Amino acid sequence: MNIREIIESGAIELYVMNALPFEEAARIKELALQYPEIQAEITALESAFEQFGQAHSVAPRSELKAQILAKIASETTPDENPQPKSEPIQSSTNIPTKPPLSILRFLPWILAASLAGLTFFFFQKNEVSNKAKEDCNKTQKLYETQSKKIIADLEFKLDVLKSPGTRAIALNGLKISPNSKVTVFWNGDGPNTFVNIQDLPEPPANKQYQLWAIVNKKPVSAGVFEYSLNTLQPMKGFYTAEAFAITLEPAGGSESPTVEQMYVLGTL
Repeated sequence: MNIREIIESGAIELYVMNALPFEEAARIKELALQYPEIQAEITALESAFEQFGQAHSVAPRSELKAQILAKIASETTPDENPQPKSEPIQSSTNIPTKPPLSILRFLPWILAASLAGLTFFFFQKNEVSNKAKEDCNKTQKLYETQSKKIIADLEFKLDVLKSPGTRAIALNGLKISPNSKVTVFWNGDGPNTFVNIQDLPEPPANKQYQLWAIVNKKPVSAGVFEYSLNTLQPMKGFYTAEAFAITLEPAGGSESPTVEQMYVLGTL
């Protein structure tokens, strides 16, 4: 199972926002128990949403506290002419005590403040969820586009490699680098040319490897390529070729090969 694909699919974001169907949410929960990477992603997203809510929270009005205290003080002012209290009647039954009248009269204020706070809290949560869903949809569409391009590129390369006219030319190391090995896949019908590095020293920062095709006994540049082991990289195509070679050149390539810096050579 590819954990990275699950993390990048957007399903975990929807899980954290409780936006997944029950079956899919249960699957993500089960995977989180099996794979620490997924649990770590869930924890990170929950923390990010919480920080977002705190960063955009709004404090209550400063005068609200003073108004509440004033209201309590007015309700609890002692009576100047208190009436004598009668002795409570003793009973074996415990009767629940009612809350003081002042609290009952102040209760609507408490409920109103609580309701306002809850409303704003859920409004923030909804805003975070909508923004996260929008970002998730954009990310998913981007991944889909990138995946389609990658798949199309791989299918094209596979078609070329499977073609009867494609030849695999082994380029072996020369004196400067005797253990180097590179394979060039060449098809003159396309024409298509691909280079694949098996073993080649990593070039300095200001240098690049350049592929050359020997056509009619003359070197013709097929272009520079990135240093990436076991990666099939497309190069300039040739209808005819007698050999291929790779030299180390200044970044961006040269108009003619530096023979002293030729690392590999292979003939057809």
